[in-house]
Amino acid sequence: MIPYIIKCVRMEEAGVATENIRSIKVLEKSGMIREGLRRKILPIRGEWKDNYHYAIVENDPRE
Repeated sequence: MIPYIIKCVRMEEAGVATENIRSIKVLEKSGMIREGLRRKILPIRGEWKDNYHYAIVENDPRE
């Protein structure tokens, strides 16, 4: 699915809570690259959580 999305828009972005290890693994396995950290951006269960920012662009190297 990621290659199809990239073909249509040339770039895809995603954000994930820093504590969500399973989602982080999925994003990295799909070829997305961690580009940054957004601090205290996600309100989850009454607390502000940090968020990793991931992206992949059309010409990124693939495995």
